[in-house]
Amino acid sequence: MGSFVLRNLFLFNFILICTKAEWFSSLGQMEDLVYDELDLITSLKEYIKAEEAKLDNIKKIAERFQHISENARSNMDKYLGHPVNQYRLVRRLATEWADMEDIVNENVAEVFLTNLTQKQSHFPGEEDVKGTAEAIMRLQDTYRLDTHDVARGIIKGLQSNQSLTADDCFHIGRTAYLERDFYHCRLWMNEVLNHQENGLTYSRFDVLDHLSYCTAQGGNIQKAYEITKEMLQIDPSLDRIRGNHEHYRQLLGERKRGDDGDVEEFQQSKQQAEYPSTPERVDYE
Repeated sequence: MGSFVLRNLFLFNFILICTKAEWFSSLGQMEDLVYDELDLITSLKEYIKAEEAKLDNIKKIAERFQHISENARSNMDKYLGHPVNQYRLVRRLATEWADMEDIVNENVAEVFLTNLTQKQSHFPGEEDVKGTAEAIMRLQDTYRLDTHDVARGIIKGLQSNQSLTADDCFHIGRTAYLERDFYHCRLWMNEVLNHQENGLTYSRFDVLDHLSYCTAQGGNIQKAYEITKEMLQIDPSLDRIRGNHEHYRQLLGERKRGDDGDVEEFQQSKQQAEYPSTPERVDYE
């Protein structure tokens, strides 16, 4: 199958399974988003130029003031003994510093901020972001896509010029977690751990916190136990994690003794572990 046909097949399916996200119901609306962003980038660059020009002007004035003041300090009596210098000092402090205040307070961002506000009124929202995350997971299931490949922007050999960041992967994993989709939560939280990035909005502990609970819900108590062990090495002070670690240890001990119990009892036992609390999860519950 040609790459063009395959690409459009994926696009069709992606849009089809994004029906919860109103913004992504047509290719035309997606194109509008691209052009809106390009327009904002142009507006942002114009703002940057205006801000740089403003700062250059302030810098020149500051250097002029500094030169005059240093000359005065080098020979104060001589400087203040001249009537012109006295006049210039008084006038500078009375008017030129007031002018400087006006220059500093000048709002060169107004045009950009107005443009941004107007466009944001019809931008996608959090529900749309959630919808696209869910769509990626459904697409992943439909075509049996490898999580690592998807994160690198590779879908059935089609390479995107972008890849998913660690933050992106964490968001997809947490979206799955909030929907109690523990299978995809595990896949994407594990993918987060494959990334080496700085300046992230979460910690390794946050990732492990979600991963341990989802792993336990999937039935891999041994792995969940190992994850909580690592979490305790990072922060041994949390009672919740210590409790989960002990709970998993007891479950593993029962298995070793051959006392597995029935499936329902085991599922209830897994639920006794405490999940990581987030504002979204509180709302969900």
